[in-house]
Amino acid sequence: MRILLRWALLVLSTPVLLTSPAVPSSVWIQAEGPAASPIQHGARVLQEKLLTLGYKVNTGDRSDSTVVRVLLAEWGSDEVQAWRRKLIRAVPNRPESFLVLPLPQERTVLVLGSDAVGTMYGAYNVAEQAAHARVPGDLTRIVKARVDSPFVELRGVNIFLQTDALEDLASWYHSERFWEKYLDFLSWCRFNFLDVHGMYGIYNTDFPNAFTYLVKSKSYPQVGCSAAKAARNLQMFKRIVALARERGIRVGFMNYNASAHVGQPPPGKNRRWPRRWGKPLSGKDLVRYTREVTQELVRQVPDLWIFGFRIGESGKDVDFYRNTYLAALRDAGRTDMRIYTRSWLTTKERVTTLAEDVVSPFYVEVKYNGEQLGPPYHAILDPRPWPWNPSYSYEAYSDRPQNYRIIWQVRANGTHRIFHWGDPDFVRRAVRTFPFAGAAGFSLEPMQAYYPWNDFYHNTARVDHAFFTWGYQRDWLWNLLWGRLSYNPNEAAQVWISEFVHRFGKGGPEVFEVERWASKVVPLVYAYHCLGPDHRHDAPELETGNQAFGYHNVRVEGGLESFISVKPLDRSVYQSIEEYVSNQLANKSDGRHTPPEVASRLEYIAAKIDEHLARAVVNVERGEQEFDCIRLDALALRELALYYAEKIHAATDYGFFRRTADFRFLEQARQKLRQASNHWDELVHITSTHYRPFVDQLRMRTNEFTWALETPRIQADLRELEAAIVNLRHRVWTYVGPPQLGHVPVFRWRRGQAVPISFTALMHGIDEKHSPKKRHAWLFYRRSGERWRKVALKSTAGKYQYYGSIPAEAVHGKSVDYYLELHYGEEVVREPKDAPKHVHTIDLSADWHDPVVMFSPPQPVIPVDRITLRIRVEDDSPLKRVDVVYKKLPSTAVWHRKGMKQVGPGTYQATVPLDHHGLLYHFEVVDTHGNGVVFPEVWEQTPYYVIESWDPRTARR
Repeated sequence: MRILLRWALLVLSTPVLLTSPAVPSSVWIQAEGPAASPIQHGARVLQEKLLTLGYKVNTGDRSDSTVVRVLLAEWGSDEVQAWRRKLIRAVPNRPESFLVLPLPQERTVLVLGSDAVGTMYGAYNVAEQAAHARVPGDLTRIVKARVDSPFVELRGVNIFLQTDALEDLASWYHSERFWEKYLDFLSWCRFNFLDVHGMYGIYNTDFPNAFTYLVKSKSYPQVGCSAAKAARNLQMFKRIVALARERGIRVGFMNYNASAHVGQPPPGKNRRWPRRWGKPLSGKDLVRYTREVTQELVRQVPDLWIFGFRIGESGKDVDFYRNTYLAALRDAGRTDMRIYTRSWLTTKERVTTLAEDVVSPFYVEVKYNGEQLGPPYHAILDPRPWPWNPSYSYEAYSDRPQNYRIIWQVRANGTHRIFHWGDPDFVRRAVRTFPFAGAAGFSLEPMQAYYPWNDFYHNTARVDHAFFTWGYQRDWLWNLLWGRLSYNPNEAAQVWISEFVHRFGKGGPEVFEVERWASKVVPLVYAYHCLGPDHRHDAPELETGNQAFGYHNVRVEGGLESFISVKPLDRSVYQSIEEYVSNQLANKSDGRHTPPEVASRLEYIAAKIDEHLARAVVNVERGEQEFDCIRLDALALRELALYYAEKIHAATDYGFFRRTADFRFLEQARQKLRQASNHWDELVHITSTHYRPFVDQLRMRTNEFTWALETPRIQADLRELEAAIVNLRHRVWTYVGPPQLGHVPVFRWRRGQAVPISFTALMHGIDEKHSPKKRHAWLFYRRSGERWRKVALKSTAGKYQYYGSIPAEAVHGKSVDYYLELHYGEEVVREPKDAPKHVHTIDLSADWHDPVVMFSPPQPVIPVDRITLRIRVEDDSPLKRVDVVYKKLPSTAVWHRKGMKQVGPGTYQATVPLDHHGLLYHFEVVDTHGNGVVFPEVWEQTPYYVIESWDPRTARR
């Protein structure tokens, strides 16, 4: 494509005398022929942008040499035929593609689209390039040639119709101004799908039947809201569909509930809403009602692009959907209507059975990572964490053949409910995974999915938020990144950096860096400390992480004990705290990220927020209100990062204490937890200034959430540790059984640094108040080949905690051996028990670097029943383990591990089975000093490679 474009430029461009770029040219915008509405919209947007920049638009004599024509045309238009032979086929043969080509000799900027929407996007590109130039000039010199084509076919925003909004004439739903501006922005961001789901009750999280708010049944007029309200709501919906179509956005409508009822009023609210529960419709009555209202809706809204319904939660059999929704489409003459459903709580067999009855394209929305955004890749790949419901991932929908197309439903609002978010690296990684399993695209929950679109949560009395009216205006970066990077993952950063400069002046790039780094906090917190995949399981922005998740809003309370027991979302790349403690005590290691590494990563992110915030504060020239909002969110996220970092450290130390009774680690845990508490207190202070109490019924189960409500949980953590200290003393005083020294062994240390050593003595009557016997504690140590040396250990007042260290001058060479000895009267207790026959050995290797893995994925010729994988590994030390970890694609399949054989210097190889289910795989390499890596690296790449499934019926050998 680039070769064709360069050839077209060479043929069409000849040297001409050009006007100075400092002198703005007059611009004549011409839409070729009877332009479709998206082209007309693109022309309007281009004109508005150029006028704002200081150009004269659609004025002047065309014979004037300073006038530049911007020609907007589709590939098949008449005037394009004059250039057809020269251009060959420079526009990609894909929907929504475009070519922007400056033609100086013709005094023309050609905008050529593969269709009307592609032409509109080309017009947007001209407007954007003109804006990036800052100084208006000759468009044929300012605008550079550009060819672009969508990477993701379907790029959707998943909004919810809310019961409050449809009842309130003053709400965002009934505001045409809101929809015009919102759809303008979505179109500019290159979204092409408005995925409307309904209904949803903010105050009770109920999902009533959406038809009861939009259309009336002649056979059952008592069901739903009044005819006048339904007509009003439907008229607005039709207007939304029309406005979207003008902007190249297709609209889908999915009804969430098959029962015939409207929503309940908010609890405790004195609202006179219709509450027509009565005797619910059932049997033939419900079938007839659903068929009537579906038929009426699709007749009333002929431009609706796709119609949908949920299967799993209704509890109906396949015949119900055949006799209602599908029959209604036939009755309305809309057999061409696309259909979509969701995989939630249903089965692939039911979905494929329904799809067989549909002649039009059939889609199934599958949860990308449960109901949270989490990592930028499909991370729920193992059925074991939540065996009671595998619907949080894609199950076997990846298998071929498919009589449906997947739409990845990115339930981002579980993870991102409140704080600013915008990380282009994260989005680039995520969108590159959307074609997985032959998917058509994605549908992304906006941050206001479960909130009204007005400012629902800010404390406007204390912080001025007049810079925005609607939520999408505050979260413009969120929309810009997801839209533009799903259209083109290689889009230049100038697209959003220039917007930051426009808003904040020379400090704009630093403000962007503040938001980018702050956006890394919540995804990492959720990926490592996952309370559960549901909206109702976890709200990582809002809570302390103490509660183990429960199904259907059952929250299991717990302190550090429950915090320790929580697992990572992706256990193949992260060690849980429990696993890490067990591995360390057994002197085992693997390539996964450890709790200290995650905590250090959070601390690093917090430091980067501080660094860029300090520079942004002194360089922001304008947009102070918006910057203040971003600044306060960044500070809150900084405190959240440091809270979790300290909490992970505390929980890890507490885990060591629980396993060994080594008091030093209990004391460290208490200190770290106090620091975590301080960071939470600061988070409470920042958010109390920025946010008013707001509704979060999905997870926090309150209409007046504040971060201060979570503070008692941290206080309970501290009380738990204080109680542990008391319990330890009691355990020492009342101990019965063989004498024991509670000690966390040290197996690795850096050369030249003193090694702290401690133990807790568990012996009956060890406390000096209860026994006159003398006690002496010794630390014995030696370097390899040398004699034993000893150092006396100091004790605390209770004479059961002993501390000391191996001197720094002894910490040299390859290793240091040590053991502990406690003399209690005539009795001697050692750690290890059979020392000095067996002792603890500390590895002092200078190699602290992870192995480096190099790999080029092979492309198997399908079909094939096995594949050979070969990697190269570079490391400063001998390798202990080189494994390939692999599984079939379906998320219900389990991981397998196979050792790789060395077949040459630094080269390892293994052959693994492969069939039509496809394959996921990655590598784990660990050297003899415990340095390990999982490759690909999760913080930089999707941590596995993919071989897609294939249809075994059509594959030929």
